[in-house]
Amino acid sequence: MTTLFPSSPPYRLSIIQQSRLETLFDRTSVQYDKESPKHRDTLKKLWAAVFNSNSVDEISSISDSEISFALVSEKWKEMGWQGDDPSRDLRGGGYLSLECLVTFAEERTELFHRLLTKSQQQQAESDGNGNDIATMNNSSYNYYPFCAAGVNLVHMLVEVLYLRCGETSRVASTLAGRGFLERLRREDDALEQMFVEAFIEVDKQWELHGMEYMMFPMVLKKVKEEVIKRMEVEVRWQ
Repeated sequence: MTTLFPSSPPYRLSIIQQSRLETLFDRTSVQYDKESPKHRDTLKKLWAAVFNSNSVDEISSISDSEISFALVSEKWKEMGWQGDDPSRDLRGGGYLSLECLVTFAEERTELFHRLLTKSQQQQAESDGNGNDIATMNNSSYNYYPFCAAGVNLVHMLVEVLYLRCGETSRVASTLAGRGFLERLRREDDALEQMFVEAFIEVDKQWELHGMEYMMFPMVLKKVKEEVIKRMEVEVRWQ
């Protein structure tokens, strides 16, 4: 739960903070549009980062060094979308969630592939007869849909920080929001950095507690609590 500032003095933003915050307000309002050439190009970047990068061999289920892009393909499931068309999952987080995934894949490539590889390795194996071995063995080391989880994380960050409201005063009304604004003062890509940190926390919680697929909401709640805690620490008391 976020800590409120019911009677605190107004938070004064620098020019650069205001500019960066307004840009984020604009970005959160953009829905993913599969008919948009720009959005399709961004999706292609994610595809290339996963399937056509130098780290591609780390993902055991991928054998081809170059795989042709397709808007609808079973290959999307291999990077953790819930179906063969990522646009369905992107409805929940908008274009911003896709941008965050691409930034993560391109700028923190090794970490991105390491976490994605772990999620691939956690997928339940089949015994060849269509039976799920992990389920049969009651294993708690389970797969979670990697990219779909990323969409949920962006949605969570936007909600926690009140970025969708478009009001600076609302963002600054909580300790966590003020912590984020302090971070935004220092980093143009503050949200993207928080996204990566949240993903690391998901992986940590998943492995630590041996979570199962249906328990993802519980993991997301723990990650949300950790995000709020970290942002509150960012606040500089003057």
